[in-house]
Amino acid sequence: MTAIGPQHPAAVRTESAMGSQAGAVVQPEPGVGELFSKLGSEIATLVRQEMLLAKTEMVQKFRTLVRNVVIISVGAGVGLLGLMALTAALILGLSNVMDPWLAALCVGGLYALIAVLAISKGVAALRRLDVKPEQTVETLKENKQWAQELVR
Repeated sequence: MTAIGPQHPAAVRTESAMGSQAGAVVQPEPGVGELFSKLGSEIATLVRQEMLLAKTEMVQKFRTLVRNVVIISVGAGVGLLGLMALTAALILGLSNVMDPWLAALCVGGLYALIAVLAISKGVAALRRLDVKPEQTVETLKENKQWAQELVR
């Protein structure tokens, strides 16, 4: 037997195995410690990438949420101005057929009913908004399974 290198036992080969490849160098197989070190390094890189993916997903979902809240707020503000003008006109118009206080009460009750319906719809829509980073959770499950198979 001729030792190719003192670094690893897998680097030793017999003269008969050399055949026509007498000048070829046999690469030693990595040891268990080296494999675990590499596995640890790859898992750490994988975890960092998954955290970056989760952060990216959450930023996208947060931007969508903020944009929709701003749109709702602007619409509500402009709508409130228009509603105030229409309220005055409606109360003045109803004052011709009933007492002004009763006209104001009727219009206020109608607006309260509309507000309850609109708020209920908005809250229901926000509850349906899924902020969980689905893609990250799925890839984390896959990565866990992959790591478990490597260790076996």
